[in-house]
Amino acid sequence: MTRPSASGSTTRSPASPTSRSVRPRRLPAHARTTEAAEAIAVMEADRDAICEARATFALEIAGLKHSVTNATRRLAELERGRRIAQTAEAVRPLRSMRATPPNRR
Repeated sequence: MTRPSASGSTTRSPASPTSRSVRPRRLPAHARTTEAAEAIAVMEADRDAICEARATFALEIAGLKHSVTNATRRLAELERGRRIAQTAEAVRPLRSMRATPPNRR
């Protein structure tokens, strides 16, 4: 970047640290070890959280399967009752015809 100087001429300002390539400084061995240990601890915590979530989901899924099984059984019972009632309704007129004696001459 250029900026005017006191004499009116332009001078070049020093490059900002972000505009030039900066080589990362190498951390001391103990700092790298600490950083690695922290990263491992975070990954282990993530692993534990995932295992706990999976166990929770497995319990929820088992409960949902149980609910679906019970609902399916109940629906089958209701459907059976509906068919029985429908059949009884269809048979009722036939029974009433049988109950009256036929006309004999």
